[in-house]
Parts: sequence; C-alpha cells; structure tokens
Amino acid sequence: MKQQRLLVLSFWGGILVLLFIGVALYFNLHKKSSLSDTVLIRVNGSALTAGELSEQLARSLEEYDNVMARDSSVVEFQKSRIIEGFIHKTLLVEWAKQNNISVSDQEINKEIDAVRSNYPDDISFNEALAVSKQTLSDWKKVLSEKILQKKVFAVLMKDVAEPSEEDLRSYYNSNKEQFKVSAQIRLRQVVLTDEDTAQRIYHSIDSKTNFEELAKKFSTSPDAKVGGDTGWIDEGALDIFDKAFNMRVGQRSGVMKSPYGFHIFEVIGKKPEGTLTFEEARKKIYRILMGNKENALYSGWLEQQIRNAKVFKNTDAIRAIQVTPAGD
Repeated sequence: MKQQRLLVLSFWGGILVLLFIGVALYFNLHKKSSLSDTVLIRVNGSALTAGELSEQLARSLEEYDNVMARDSSVVEFQKSRIIEGFIHKTLLVEWAKQNNISVSDQEINKEIDAVRSNYPDDISFNEALAVSKQTLSDWKKVLSEKILQKKVFAVLMKDVAEPSEEDLRSYYNSNKEQFKVSAQIRLRQVVLTDEDTAQRIYHSIDSKTNFEELAKKFSTSPDAKVGGDTGWIDEGALDIFDKAFNMRVGQRSGVMKSPYGFHIFEVIGKKPEGTLTFEEARKKIYRILMGNKENALYSGWLEQQIRNAKVFKNTDAIRAIQVTPAGD
C-alpha cells in the first residue's frame, strides 16, 4: 500500500483538511463554514470562494510529491494559476454571452464520440474516465468550456491578416539558426519480441525479400501497419538507429537489440545535416508568424476585458490559505 500523507490547508485559523492516499484525494470541507464561503475573487457578478480555490488547489497539488506539495513557491504558483484561470474564463464566458456565442449539446456529444472512438469499447472508455477522476458530467463541462473557448477565439481571429511573402522571407533570413536540421535517416524495420524468431527471419531474407510485406506480416512495432516505415529519424534519437547512418541506402542490418525488441532494418533514405530552404521552412514560418499575431491579438483583447471589468481581489484572504503538514 502506498504511504498515506496528510496535508492541511490553514485559513485564518480555520482548517481545511486535504487527505492524500496514493494518488487519490479526498477533500473534506464544511460547505456551511463561513471560511469556505469567503469570497477571494469577484469578477463582475461571478465569485471564487475560499472553498472553491482550496478544492482546486488540493487537486492541483496531487501531481507533486510530499516535499514539493508543501513548497510555498509551488503553492503560490498554483494559487495564481487557478485565480488567473478563473478571471480569464469568467470574462470569456461573459463576452461569449454578449455576442450570442454558445455551445450546443450536439457539439459536446460530437467531441465525446470522437474521443470515445479511440477506445475499443465502452468499458475501456469508462475506465479511462475513472482514471482521470472525472464523472461524465464533469468531463462534459470541461469539454463545453474548451469548445466555447475555441469558438470565441475563432471569432476574435477572423480578421487577423495573414503574413505577407515579405514577412515570411524576412523572418527566414533573420532566423536561419531556427531552421538548421540534423542528419536524418529513414528505415523500414521488422521488430520481434524474441531473438530466436528474429534470427530465423533474418536468415530467410534474400535480395528478393519484400521488407514492406515482411514488416506487415511479422513486426510487432506500431509502424508495421505502414510496412515498417519509421519516417525520418534525427541522428541521436535512438542509439540503435544511429548505426544506420554508416550504412548506404538499400543496405540491410543484422539482428539488433534495443529496449523495444530485436530489429532488422533496411535503409530507404538518408539526408545530411544542413539548413532548410525557405520553401521547406515556409509552412513552419507561417505558423510561427500567425501564432505571434493571434497571441498579440488575444492578449490585447483580454487586457481590454480586464480593464472594463469590475474585479475585486481579497489579497489577504488569498495569502492566508497555506499548506502545512498535519502535525505542524
């Protein structure tokens, strides 16, 4: 059994108890308590109470070990992150309402179906949901918020001008260091779980052997479905593949062992290190410049919303919420 740890959230002499057992968290907070109802942040008509902040703080600290969970810098960072998130979400929801932007049940269900399709059955899907410590209702709420954020973002960004050809070329010429690439190799591989099978297959290979069909039939690697094609691999990505950089295109390896099994591969392509040409880097540069424009526009919009909002912050109460070991 994993070791139990007990932390306490103290608040103005009151106690909010957080009990951690393994990775599971149990939150004990008396909802009628005046402490838990204390308003920490108010944005226009929406409020974040001490109880709500404490519950979110407790959950955010689950990812840390005992020492880090009590570290004041970690606690303050998580408090700030939660408060900032509350302010941003409140302003976004209000703006969406003012601009008649909403999320329908059909949109939420479409997102759920898309995620569910990645699981073989409902049992596996529900198990994954349980591991995430969310109910389906909680998850729907999170999805609704994410969809709303995307819709608001799309409206805000519809008038963002695309970077010009001159902008793209200027960025490329000023930032060529970003477009240096290491040597790359492309392989077609067969991966087996035991050496005897790998050796038998290796000794059956001749010049007429079709590696693509061999991989589809025998390989246990995920790339078996595409005939063992690894795609382009950077030099230094994996020791076993680094040996292929000394091989010529078309050459095949012997049986080679890695943490993933026993490999037999064929070199199907090589690229030397160098710098991407402008045309090769064009799409990446476009994404960078568009991202910069979108971030600047969103930041400006958010700053304007905050200036126009009535924001109350109970700084002393926020500071008063601290995490300490139960015995202290």
